[in-house]
Amino acid sequence: MAQTVIVEAHARVAEIGRAAWDACARNPAYNDNPFVCFDFLDATEESGCAVERTGWAPRHLAARGEDGEVAGVMPLYLKSHSRGEYVFDWSWADAYERAGGRYYPKLLSAARSPPATGPRLMAREGCDADATRRMLLAGAPEALRADRRLGRQRHLPHRGGVAVPGPAGPAAAPGPAVPLAEPGYRDFEDYLSALSSNRRKTIRRERRDAQAAVEIVALTGADLKEEHWDAFFRFYMDTGSRKWGSPYLNRRFYSCSASGWPTGCCWCWRGATARGSPAP
Repeated sequence: MAQTVIVEAHARVAEIGRAAWDACARNPAYNDNPFVCFDFLDATEESGCAVERTGWAPRHLAARGEDGEVAGVMPLYLKSHSRGEYVFDWSWADAYERAGGRYYPKLLSAARSPPATGPRLMAREGCDADATRRMLLAGAPEALRADRRLGRQRHLPHRGGVAVPGPAGPAAAPGPAVPLAEPGYRDFEDYLSALSSNRRKTIRRERRDAQAAVEIVALTGADLKEEHWDAFFRFYMDTGSRKWGSPYLNRRFYSCSASGWPTGCCWCWRGATARGSPAP
């Protein structure tokens, strides 16, 4: 007899719980992707970055077996816009609404904020991954019955990581992801050897100047203090203002993520930045 599986939608990842969520998200098969782990998602929600008011209302899915144990999870958001997705689908939205349809709100399976590929349909280690993914997709319409007329998208999934045959699978979000190829350089000098002589000289000179002006220190875990996150947030906001963008994360997010994310890492510049100059 087939096991009964219940798929439920949750308005907070905290409703599913760290242990249950990370048993799936940190399955070794997914290479411990930080942007779908419990602490990252919970920080975006606890800080108010991923909430209905910002257009990112969580609707995370959890598939539970008869024993009540979570077998699979899916990060999912009810979106009232397409901002913060790094995918430009406004023309799709405009065309659909001109044809008489309603593009928003929509359901989007994605990692909040970073344009990073990663797992979207995640199964607990020891479970049948393909079967669990099918359970999540098959159970989603009922779990989201109040939103059954919404369109569904996956955003930047791992290549081949969430392919599920059949009409139940969500559409891939329009717009390409940018693949990063690993050329296989042995070391930095090997990388420089592939450049022109002028480029090599310029890079070596710039590195010498930077190393003479600043000291770079890597901080992790408990070594990260609020003063470091203050500096990091200033750099983050400065980047957004220079690119005519709207930063998606607030200052509180960094404190929330630091409190529960012991593997967090921050690069700290000493020297030029202490005198008010921009970091290299």
